[in-house]
Amino acid sequence: MMATLLELAKRWNRSSLVLTKAERKVFPLGPATQDEIITTNRLILILHGKLDYTVEGKRARMEAGTQFFVPAWIRRVWSVPRGGPCEIIWCEFDGGGVESGWTGCVRRKLDKAEFQRETMQYRKLLKRYASEVLPGGEWKHLEMEAELKCLLLRFLENAALPQMKADSGKKRGRKLKVFHPRVKVMLKWLGDHYADEQVLERLYGECGMTRNYFRKHFTEAMQCAPHVYIERLRLRHARYLLHESDRPVKQIAGECGYGDALYFSRIYHRFWGHPPVRERSGRR
Repeated sequence: MMATLLELAKRWNRSSLVLTKAERKVFPLGPATQDEIITTNRLILILHGKLDYTVEGKRARMEAGTQFFVPAWIRRVWSVPRGGPCEIIWCEFDGGGVESGWTGCVRRKLDKAEFQRETMQYRKLLKRYASEVLPGGEWKHLEMEAELKCLLLRFLENAALPQMKADSGKKRGRKLKVFHPRVKVMLKWLGDHYADEQVLERLYGECGMTRNYFRKHFTEAMQCAPHVYIERLRLRHARYLLHESDRPVKQIAGECGYGDALYFSRIYHRFWGHPPVRERSGRR
């Protein structure tokens, strides 16, 4: 996870991020949102109370002082449990074309000093967002983007810190697990070619290793086989296109590497739990 968070921080730092919303609100006891797919990234801080947050069917109880990141293009629903209300402050942003690659949320519990500092930074960002209509133009946009990036990078760094401490606390002389460098190279290659025809065969041809040897190292690194990883990339992109475009499902299937639209619909249903047409029917 640590390497993933670090890589995401680097990519976001190089990208142009757009703050689309900043708000502070108190939610009463009960459901707070419908079951929906969100199209922007969210960085949320719970100020008071608790909430139950469900991402892609997995629920977590969040308490005051918890800060968490929810990636775009996932299905979520949340509610305020008994003991409410719950007050949160949050920001929503467009990741500049950079996808986190997660289908869950990342969270961390803040200590008292961190909570006070982060609350102040959220308020500052919210105030600047609320005054966006005032003169300032591109300068104001750059200031908001800089403050958003500071908030994000600090969150990602501290979210990765437990793993950093765990690694540093390992016994001396014990080797840390290092992923094969060719796996990293081929992950970048897959990012550009996952929708190509015969991509799995091409992957094994490009990796410069025997199939079994590469598959072994890839599975150790990604916790899934290469063909499963390719399917995830394709179906996440398909979900994005179903929401962001009006292209026919058959065309989207082809663009994501599926020549047979019926097969695409079946595999999409198996992966996401519903057919592609439901994404369109639920779009607002």
